[in-house]
Amino acid sequence: FGDYLEAIDVYNQIIEKEPTYAPAYLNRGFAHILFNNRIQGCDDFRKAKENGINKAEEYIVCFAKNFNRKPISPPSKIPSMLGSDRNTLDY
Repeated sequence: FGDYLEAIDVYNQIIEKEPTYAPAYLNRGFAHILFNNRIQGCDDFRKAKENGINKAEEYIVCFAKNFNRKPISPPSKIPSMLGSDRNTLDY
């Protein structure tokens, strides 16, 4: 679980410097979801949507409706949103 906590910390630092940077909220949301912090994850997806990533609404719906189910099993690594050239974001 250390990778998820480290990722959350990195995204916290990015958000502190750029509070409207939607990809940081989206990725921090995934890190929270994978760490089984679904409420915080959905809150971050909402912030990502507010800052321009409309697809984040799908994640809110998906994870919010599953609050009462067994926690998800996280993969070994957080999926990267970086494109193949590592300079673009894939959404």
